[in-house]
Amino acid sequence: MVMESFRREQLIKPDKGVNKPPSFLEVTGTNEPIQGPTKQNVLNTLKLDKALRLVNQKIKDGCLEEAKLICQDILVKYPKNKRAQQSLISLHKLELSLVSQYPFKDSIDQLTSLYNQGKLIAVIELAEQLTQQYPRAFEVWNLLGAANKGLGRSLEASKAFKRVTEINPKYAEAFNNLGVVLRQQGELHAALEAYEKAISLKPDFAEVYYNLGNMLHSQGKLDHAISTYTKVISLIPDFAEAYSNLGVILKEKGKLEEAKAAYDVIKSGWISMGKKVKEFEENISDYLDVKY
Repeated sequence: MVMESFRREQLIKPDKGVNKPPSFLEVTGTNEPIQGPTKQNVLNTLKLDKALRLVNQKIKDGCLEEAKLICQDILVKYPKNKRAQQSLISLHKLELSLVSQYPFKDSIDQLTSLYNQGKLIAVIELAEQLTQQYPRAFEVWNLLGAANKGLGRSLEASKAFKRVTEINPKYAEAFNNLGVVLRQQGELHAALEAYEKAISLKPDFAEVYYNLGNMLHSQGKLDHAISTYTKVISLIPDFAEAYSNLGVILKEKGKLEEAKAAYDVIKSGWISMGKKVKEFEENISDYLDVKY
């Protein structure tokens, strides 16, 4: 008997216990004595003017800790360099500003706990308060989007996830979540762009490949969907839903032996290195000419 396809998209929740911005926002006072570098001084390979330009570029890219280390390297060799001194002062002010824009750990823990308990209305109420107080707390916006998605409020969810991508354009999970709700709204081209952006940021992101496979399947692009689900399985060999959906498509295409191989993996318990997985890989590799 053929199993039904598991078509549920994978919405990525934020990490538990997130309580601050990325790790480069470790605040230290500028009046602390500058320690000698623990690695090779950047001025051993760069001229002073290039090193100073690199500081500005790192700040622009948001790599504040790297910018600070370069300034410290410069001041080791040129203790009176005014540009490096001023850059350190500016970095300190920027770090303080960013930290003041992020909620305390207790608030994030409470929000995450409410979400995990399924108290989505409470999540939305608290998250809306926190986003007013801390408008750049992208994890709060992500939880706000997830809660709205859980309540079927697709438009509100997409606005929240879009805000996450604006605050943190390198957060692959937000682009995946945005793609899920955009697809629900019928914005397929925009959903595809969001999924592709997530993949570009995190090439081993199995869940986004799975969601993309679902969308391709619904569009009737079966060969592309097969390739995408196979990519999921190459990343997570015991991803049951990917095997199931792949089996459905293969059956639709009349590839009964390959479909049976997919279902046999599920029945076997989908153990990553099990015999049935090996048999499946042999069958599907022959069809797709893909070698794992």
